[in-house]
Amino acid sequence: MEDVGYYRALEPRLQFEMAQALGEVRETLGRVSDTTEVIEGRTSEILRRFDEFGGQKQRDDFIPALEDRLVAAEADRARERDPLHWAMTQMNLGNALSVLGERERGTVRLEEAVTAYRLALEERTRARVPLQWATTQENMALAEKALADKDAAQRAAHLQAALDHVDRVLEIYNIDELQYQFERATRLRERILAAM
Repeated sequence: MEDVGYYRALEPRLQFEMAQALGEVRETLGRVSDTTEVIEGRTSEILRRFDEFGGQKQRDDFIPALEDRLVAAEADRARERDPLHWAMTQMNLGNALSVLGERERGTVRLEEAVTAYRLALEERTRARVPLQWATTQENMALAEKALADKDAAQRAAHLQAALDHVDRVLEIYNIDELQYQFERATRLRERILAAM
């Protein structure tokens, strides 16, 4: 970060702002009636603030609370009643587990993330919601790549799975209509191939 000194000078104000924002998110997470979109939006904002201002400890403390809330939301949201929201909850759970899994030494959370993404893909099908399907496939590629980095015994299998997922993504993302997504997926593919 370029202006670290500037942020450190604002530390007392930022600490207050971070505590206030964290309180708002925890309050939101405590209400079962809030939609996943509301939870996801507020959660994304607080995680952005943690990244911007270097609140790593608070972020690390917050992620497990997010995971617990997403698990509860998944249980509350009947798959049969609202399959795409259920799939979005699985996707969000996979994202939270991936963040945790990348920071831990073991592979359990990353494996759980892959499982959550697979569940999401049962409803987020290519025919039904192609862009959401591709996003989920891309997240699975990232999780498999992270697993490859941590699991030497299964490295080749995880890298192949990651490559398969990103290749599926590139069937949907095309350079003419979705240039940013196409380039991002292409860079991921290159990183996977370099690791093979």
